[in-house]
Amino acid sequence: HLTLLAMLMLLVCACGNQNGNQDGDHNEPKNEDNIKGSQVVIAVNMLNNVGYFTDSNGTLLFNQQFERVNAFSEGLAGVKKNGKWGFINTKGELVIPCTYDGFYPFSDGLASVRLNDKWGFINTKGELVVPCMYDAAYSFSEGLGRVRQGDQYDGKWGYVNTKGELVVPCTYGGVYPFSDGLARVMKGNAFDGKWGFINTKGELVVPCQYDEVGTFSEGLTCVKLNGKNSIINTKGELIVSCSYDEVWDFSEGFALVRDNGKYGFVNTKGELVVPLMYDDAWYFSQGLARVKQNGKYGFINTKGELLIPFTYDEVRDFAEGLTFVKQNGKWGIINTKGDFVVPCTYDGATYFSEGFAKVRIGDKSSVINKTGKIVVAECYMYSTEWSEVEF
Repeated sequence: HLTLLAMLMLLVCACGNQNGNQDGDHNEPKNEDNIKGSQVVIAVNMLNNVGYFTDSNGTLLFNQQFERVNAFSEGLAGVKKNGKWGFINTKGELVIPCTYDGFYPFSDGLASVRLNDKWGFINTKGELVVPCMYDAAYSFSEGLGRVRQGDQYDGKWGYVNTKGELVVPCTYGGVYPFSDGLARVMKGNAFDGKWGFINTKGELVVPCQYDEVGTFSEGLTCVKLNGKNSIINTKGELIVSCSYDEVWDFSEGFALVRDNGKYGFVNTKGELVVPLMYDDAWYFSQGLARVKQNGKYGFINTKGELLIPFTYDEVRDFAEGLTFVKQNGKWGIINTKGDFVVPCTYDGATYFSEGFAKVRIGDKSSVINKTGKIVVAECYMYSTEWSEVEF
């Protein structure tokens, strides 16, 4: 859930629909000679309704401010000036002029852009590879980008390649990004459509016959037909038929299942390896899964052993050996042994990525490191693509 929410936040900011209302003073910008080789946090701060970038000490980079900013992706970040979007590189240079009404970040070397209510794709040089002729266009995955002709309710979806060629015609009522060489597609509409999977050539490898499908992970996914759940492989072959009310995607070799209001886990053979005994549960992450009993959360390992007791009101998934837990209305940080690294003092928290996380104290959001030290204050959103900065 957190990952999806984070993605949605980035997309909203990319389209320029989000307003920052925090107050504060900007730090003085660093000279480029002083930050060569330093670790850079691509933090997006929104102070006085102005966007800018900082390093891991919260120091202003590039000596530039914008109406809006977006996180870096593939070495480029969206910035807004005079109501239009363009892109800067990791040196802060405006390499693609601010001429677009909206965009989605770069992926596979291309970004979707909106001009006069139509969408197309540009490359990292700013060249229009796919003309702005579609009613919607989303980021590339595995060499293909999703495009729509028609409105969001009755329009049809297809895929273009990096040359702008429509390799999968706009005939589907719904499509998703590619994963493991396959993408889920829907024939029909949202009310009576059926789902299947195509490969990157547009060939239908799993017929559109299912009421629901998941995303392939580790060569398997869950499908539902007439209320019955099954697990299939990438050839569409039935691996196991499940009698559970719900079956979710695989993660680290296990799929979450629910039956009669209780949660457990099955392995890739469909065997129930963690009993249906929990009131709530979620995917395995770094060998641990969050589970709930009697109103409290803890963590189990892949053997079903309770490693962290049921003592928390709410928890996040583990990332980089740490997670946030909530007690008495406040969030803190624990490690995989259940030891507190930072006591429960935060009013809000996200999750760790490349050593940093976003937290909130009162109405002020900040970026912290793994010890809980604030490295960027007054942070509206942030991205952690440290390796892309070329100072």
